Amino acid sequence: MLKKIVLAGSLILITFAAFAQKKEYKSLSEAFMSGMSLRGESGPSGVNWLGDGSSYSFTKKQGRTQQIWSYSIKNEKEELLFNAGDQTFPGTEETFSYRSSQWAGDYQYLLFQTNFERIWRNSGNADYYYYSLKDKSMMPIVEDAFTAEVSPNGALVGYGKEGNLFTFDLIPS
Repeated sequence: MLKKIVLAGSLILITFAAFAQKKEYKSLSEAFMSGMSLRGESGPSGVNWLGDGSSYSFTKKQGRTQQIWSYSIKNEKEELLFNAGDQTFPGTEETFSYRSSQWAGDYQYLLFQTNFERIWRNSGNADYYYYSLKDKSMMPIVEDAFTAEVSPNGALVGYGKEGNLFTFDLIPS
């Protein structure tokens, strides 16, 4: 008897929940598009605090163009730092695009991972480029490396290629 009461109560609750969630749509098109109304605009991605923590950088896309911006907390202003659409791969006319980026220690340089070729799941080889915000120059660091990192002081890039580790001196003596 108790099982029947619990079962009947559950069915009643499920029925009420189903009716409470139904919405009538004016057309089939409106019903299909209603799923989009639950999604908001995507927030910033690739967020990194810069320098003393009074600003941060973030990435966003303008159409198909990748951009890196900074936001000053004190001034409440955004500034475009890097626009891939304004750059080409050095020595070519091909528009620059990248998979990921990381800041050098002084926040005046960016290391970009480009031309990623998957080997297994999330691992693969890529080309790495170094970009100066000051003079807006792009320099290739290494091709077909499986990883690269900027040193904490921003003077070196360490990278792995063909099972070996190497360094690239960004400030030649």
